[in-house]
Formats: sequence, structure tokens, C-alpha cells
Amino acid sequence: EDAASEGISWIETAFKAFQFTEGEPGKIEETCGRQWREAFAARREALEAFPSVGMAFVVPCPKGQFQVEQARAILDFFAAEGEQAALAGVGKWGRETPGLEEEMGPALAFFKEQSVPIVMLHAGEGYGATGQKI
Repeated sequence: EDAASEGISWIETAFKAFQFTEGEPGKIEETCGRQWREAFAARREALEAFPSVGMAFVVPCPKGQFQVEQARAILDFFAAEGEQAALAGVGKWGRETPGLEEEMGPALAFFKEQSVPIVMLHAGEGYGATGQKI
């Protein structure tokens, strides 16, 4: 409602990190899946009520040993829910971190290969400021 009244036409929101079942790195925890389904429903309701305002989510990039499997599971989840349009992109939340490539490079490369926009990287962490590639 506020966005529409202020003439804002697009909102990208960071919702929550995906949680995965211990021992099954490609399986999203049930509670997390339910919370995301509720967010999808709220998005659909908002888009219906305010058709002049678009909205999509930015998902934090997985990191760690199983980051590519988790990245694939995230994309599969959006697809299975029919919510591909609800994914604005993937990014890093929090403080700047040197060595981003080491921390989450494989997952970022996977998302890039899948044509998922990489967003919400702070200055100096990705392309641009340092001249280095992710």
C-alpha cells in the first residue's frame, strides 16, 4: 500500500535464509519450506491488491561444503512451487567479506550459470570496485 501510494513500482525484499535437513544437504527443512510458501502467498496477495507494484525476493547465497547442492535445491523449490518469478536474485547479507570467491564462489557460479541475478553484494566484494571477478 505504501509503495503504491509513493509511486514505487518494484520491491526486492530479503526474506530468510533457506535451512536444510541435517545429513541431506539438498533437502529443505519442512518449517523453512512452509515459511517460504506463506511468503509466496503473501506476495501473490500483494500483487493482486496492488498490480502496479512488482515484488520479488532476494535469497542469501548458500556457503559451505554443500553450497552447490543447496543452491540447486533453492532453485528447484521455487520451480516446484511455480514461483520462479518471485526470485529477484541471490546475494550475500551482512558485513563485507574479503575472499568472497572462496566462501561462496561455487554457489555463485552455479546461480550465474542458471541466469539468476547476483545482487546485494557490497562494494569491493564482487565485480566492479576491485576489478576482480567472483
